[in-house]
Amino acid sequence: ALVAVQSGDLVDDGTALLPFEWSGVELYASGAAEVRVAIDLDEAVNTVRVTVVDPAGRPVIRAEGLRLREATAEQVRTNESAEHV
Repeated sequence: ALVAVQSGDLVDDGTALLPFEWSGVELYASGAAEVRVAIDLDEAVNTVRVTVVDPAGRPVIRAEGLRLREATAEQVRTNESAEHV
């Protein structure tokens, strides 16, 4: 569900905003075979709110905040190289 966030839309200076820290996460239900996800960006604080509901609109998970952190392409490449060692 976070592919839209993980794709890291580039900002003007060539950095990407990547998922970093969750806050206010609540699980309401488990076992849903299908879900719908809404992601709302608050650009002022580089945070997204994530709401997940089942097909009937009942809440499954809610996260008040997923803080995004800026990263350059070089930082991402360095991190990927370190993971493969």
